[in-house]
Order: sequence, then structure tokens, then C-alpha cells
Amino acid sequence: MILFLFTFLISFNVEKKGFSALRIFLIALIIYMSGELIFTVYYYISTKKESHDLTAKISDIKTQNDKIKKEIQFANTQEFIEKIARENLMLAKDGETIVYFKWDKKQNSQPVSNQSENFLKKFFDNLLKLFQK
Repeated sequence: MILFLFTFLISFNVEKKGFSALRIFLIALIIYMSGELIFTVYYYISTKKESHDLTAKISDIKTQNDKIKKEIQFANTQEFIEKIARENLMLAKDGETIVYFKWDKKQNSQPVSNQSENFLKKFFDNLLKLFQK
């Protein structure tokens, strides 16, 4: 459309060397319409990008929301309540025994030989195997 108007202006009144008021008005109109077109395209592209970014953000928030809902559902189960009671409140079911280890700070600061370190590792590995069965 702009090209058509520009061609029209060039062919319009070619014989006259001066600029007429109509010619100046049409040139100003073409410049104005070109500016409006550029601004509209820029606004459309920026709005489209913002829309895409917001859609991605909504998707992320929905994913987080679903994750939180699952955590809430798990928090309402008996299994979770028992886990928290065992870990934080040091409670046990009937027939269970709680074992506490008391570590002396002085003993931890001294270097441990490889032989005693291997013994402790094997001991705790075997102890864990007993409880896993």
C-alpha cells in the first residue's frame, strides 16, 4: 500500500517542478502511516512475546501447585505422621526400640586409624543390613 502511494506521488504532477500542498500532505501522510505501522508491529511482537512468557510462567506455577498438592496429600497420610513422630518427636510404636548414640567431642577430634575406621564401617553396614531385612 505504501509502495502504491509512493508511486502515485511520483507520477502525480510530474510536469510541475514545485511541491504542491497535496503532494506535501500525501508525503506527510505516508510518513505518518509508516510510523504507525512500525509502532503497531513492534507493539504486536512485544505483546506476543510477553504473552508467551506469561504462559510459560503459568505452566511453571501450575507444576509447582501440583507438586505442593501432592505434598499436602502425603502429609495427611498415616505414614507421614509416623515418620515425623519418629524423626522429630523420638516416638516409637509398640515393640520398637529407639537407639541413641552419644558421641564424645574429644574422641571425634582425634584421628582414627584405618583399621578402626574399616571396623566401624563394616559394623554399621552389617547393622543396617539387619534392619533392612
